Amino acid sequence: MEIFLPIATSYISHWSLEEGIRELIANARDKVGANREQMVFAVVEKEDETYDLTIGNLTDGEKLETRHLVLGVSEHRNSVAAIGQFGEGLKLALVTILRSNRQEELVIVNHDEVWTVSLVPNPQMGDTIMPLIRIEPCEPQN
Repeated sequence: MEIFLPIATSYISHWSLEEGIRELIANARDKVGANREQMVFAVVEKEDETYDLTIGNLTDGEKLETRHLVLGVSEHRNSVAAIGQFGEGLKLALVTILRSNRQEELVIVNHDEVWTVSLVPNPQMGDTIMPLIRIEPCEPQN
């Protein structure tokens, strides 16, 4: 399955890589609440002297649904404990991180799916460069 996010790469142009990473950390924290030991944060140096950054949480089979790709969908609306509540952080983080040109794609391991996000021209939108999410099945992971 492929899903385009209708967000231009120029949107929130004042955000940098750091704001994108901040949003992913906030989402991971909001999911686990006070159970911080369920958060995953790792930096691994690769053989080519670049780094992989992993941000996430242990989910016991829970996963993002495609509806979470819609702006405004939030499980934390009106929550006093959550950092995010407007349902935009993940989508804006994807755009911000990818346009920083540090890598060509982001990989989201989503329990029994792998979501690969890249910036590509969308022919339905006049070849506007937009995030494309390719969703493929994988072995279940937590």
